[in-house]
Amino acid sequence: MSTAEIVATAGTDLAQEQQRVHKALARRKVLVYTLRIGILVVTLGAWELAARAGWIDPFFFSMPSQIVDQMWVWATEGVREADRNLIANAHILGASRRQVTFTVVLPSAMSWILASLHVSFGFALVGAVVGEFLGAKQGIGLLIATAQGAFNAAGVFASMIILALVALGAEYLIEGLENVLLKWRPPQFAETGY
Repeated sequence: MSTAEIVATAGTDLAQEQQRVHKALARRKVLVYTLRIGILVVTLGAWELAARAGWIDPFFFSMPSQIVDQMWVWATEGVREADRNLIANAHILGASRRQVTFTVVLPSAMSWILASLHVSFGFALVGAVVGEFLGAKQGIGLLIATAQGAFNAAGVFASMIILALVALGAEYLIEGLENVLLKWRPPQFAETGY
């Protein structure tokens, strides 16, 4: 066998081996995802069954079905804000479902969405800082933890001021977004001094 034939045979064997390895990895990936989904289904099913059978108290642990119902109610907390008369008028004027959704329902829900964003951003910021405080390599939480560990009161207060400025800046941006997205909203009543 010549050198060229040996190299060609080795190249073919290598390509076949790579294909076999790729197929094995793909099968393993499918198996891993299937097992993950299976474990999730079994866990949620056991939780639902245990709550319905009274083995665990649904008052304290709830049930997956109740959690899904609650999420549905929350997902539909801003859509219910839409005025039924506006929706009916839009349908009478010939608006499609899509047009009603984008011109009546979403603008009505936007006030709820943005109100939730004001609150949720604060919680997200606190969560990020606490996470940084406990185990980060950088960030405001680490600055606070480092200054606290070194008994550096000025550093702790400086970090807290920076955190307050970040929160105020984000609140200002959210308020600007709110003013842009809710232009249609009537102006708020001015204080009359009564």
